[in-house]
Amino acid sequence: MNQRSALLIAAALTAFLLVLAGGLASRLSSNVGATDVTPTAISTLEPTALVSLDPTVEALIQQREAAYQQALDEANARLNAANDQIAQANNEIGNLEQSRQQIADQASQAVAVASRPVVVAPAAVAPAAPAAPVVVPTAVPPTDVPAPAAPTYAVSADQARDIALGAADAGATLLKAPELVSYQGVAAYEVTLDKGMVYVDAQTGAVLFNSAVAPKLISQEQAIQSAQAYMGGGTVQSVQLQQDQGAQTYVITFSDGSKIYVDALNGQVVYAEIRTPPPPPAPQYTDDDDHEDDDHEEREHEEREDEGDDHEDEGDDHED
Repeated sequence: MNQRSALLIAAALTAFLLVLAGGLASRLSSNVGATDVTPTAISTLEPTALVSLDPTVEALIQQREAAYQQALDEANARLNAANDQIAQANNEIGNLEQSRQQIADQASQAVAVASRPVVVAPAAVAPAAPAAPVVVPTAVPPTDVPAPAAPTYAVSADQARDIALGAADAGATLLKAPELVSYQGVAAYEVTLDKGMVYVDAQTGAVLFNSAVAPKLISQEQAIQSAQAYMGGGTVQSVQLQQDQGAQTYVITFSDGSKIYVDALNGQVVYAEIRTPPPPPAPQYTDDDDHEDDDHEEREHEEREDEGDDHEDEGDDHED
């Protein structure tokens, strides 16, 4: 875009200078034609007077010619610079085109190499059990590189499907065919059911993971035992199974108003509301009790007086 603008500016300057030069030439010719020259005067003038011009006009013409020449030189210089830039841009475009062609050739070669059949050794899996049967291929395909024998397992995909359906809850259905995967470093079949995922060991047929069964809850008796063990005894008034923050919990209520929350899956006490027992009532005394206390105090007072009299008698005896 910059190169095209430079070319347009240079062409405009050239056209302007040409128009300006044409105007100056027409003006000078009109001035020369307007000068009155009589035939007699021509015959008497010297030959040099016919070709001489007004010094002011001549100086103006020379100045305009110098300015035109300077502008023309500048326009030519800009045209040359623009041509150089265009040539440089063409060279860069050629280099880019050449680079693009090289990249395209390399990509074509890579695609050709990738499309060639390549035999890749299977990923290492857990070693087969000693009792697992080994299938030996009876025929080798006529290729340059013999294909390695595929690993075999004691449990087939169909057997893994049956094991997974048997381990899941009743009514579970298969969503897709079992796939051989590595589960915690063990070759296993991944069986996808509508109720969850089941992973079956490809060698032993054991269920490694099963999310297709509903969790089993503990019984009310087990929940009551956990609550009484936490309370240290007590009389259970009611037991209720409820959903608490996404978890199923037994709420055991005791006769004193205490509530123990027991996890219905593992029997652990998750929360407790223990009521503090009221203080024992203050002892109340009847009128008979008051009389007994008064009699008791009178007897003590009399005993103390008798003891004092005895001490006085002993003192009199000593004086005698």
